[in-house]
Amino acid sequence: MAIGLQGLQIIIVGAISGSSAAGELAAVARWASPVYLIAAAFSAQTFPSMAAATSDAAARRILRPVWRVCGFGVVVSAAIVVAAPQLVNALLGPEYRNSADLLRAMAVATVPVLLNSPLATFLQARSDERAVAVAMTTTVIASLLAIAITATPLGAMAAPVCSGLTQCLLFVVLIRLTSNHSDEFE
Repeated sequence: MAIGLQGLQIIIVGAISGSSAAGELAAVARWASPVYLIAAAFSAQTFPSMAAATSDAAARRILRPVWRVCGFGVVVSAAIVVAAPQLVNALLGPEYRNSADLLRAMAVATVPVLLNSPLATFLQARSDERAVAVAMTTTVIASLLAIAITATPLGAMAAPVCSGLTQCLLFVVLIRLTSNHSDEFE
């Protein structure tokens, strides 16, 4: 449910900053979304093995290859940051050149999500579903409230800035939850 609520970002930006800002955000957000799929796909693939692992340490060993895939996602995000002006010009046209900074911000905001997805999967597989659900729901609600508060001065840029910051906060929470597991973190 919390993940589905993130779709309200565009609606909130549109209601506060206008349809132009919402349209710009909607167009650019779609280009960053494939980066999210990288970590989510591999996390989903490893979930059954981590859940069946006999210890937390064994589950972490199963998770290790996912970090390499997340590294690939970070490289893709960095490539989007570098190529944003060319991508916007080629895909939307020169009249949308101001969207390049928004695309860059969206690409940077994907990085903590790449890190959070495997951690959340690990915790869910190790019977911490409730803690993950509470942390994710709280983070998404905080992000949406922050977007609503900052959409007037920041426009469409409020979504990646607020989302990225709250995802960084979620990363800290997930690291803490992960370190609470009985096995020593490897």
